[in-house]
Amino acid sequence: MTERVDFANRVAMRVPPFNPANPQLWFAQLEGHFRLTKIDDDNDRFDLVSANLDPRFAQEVEDIIINPPESRKYTRLREELSRRLCVSDHQRIKQLLSNEDIGDRKPTQYLRHLRVLADGAKRYVL
Repeated sequence: MTERVDFANRVAMRVPPFNPANPQLWFAQLEGHFRLTKIDDDNDRFDLVSANLDPRFAQEVEDIIINPPESRKYTRLREELSRRLCVSDHQRIKQLLSNEDIGDRKPTQYLRHLRVLADGAKRYVL
């Protein structure tokens, strides 16, 4: 009977659409679903993520989906999706500095403004 309930949980679990703007948040939400549905097997988690990834994001980690590692498949997929879609700190700072100017702000106001933008820019892109 337990196997039937576990299977029903796996089938009933709705995976939210992948959010390339913030993979860390998406994976945190997904792991909440895993806890609620009691999906704790690494292979099951890997299969659910890879089967539900939009094709444009799946191709970013195609090598892992086609040739998964022997162990820690889900963890590796999660890490690589985040890493491959991540804007580097250097790129983010360069983008901030090239798109912003001090204007009529005091240097300390400008710095505070940049910090707020940098915090919000800790996002991931294609």
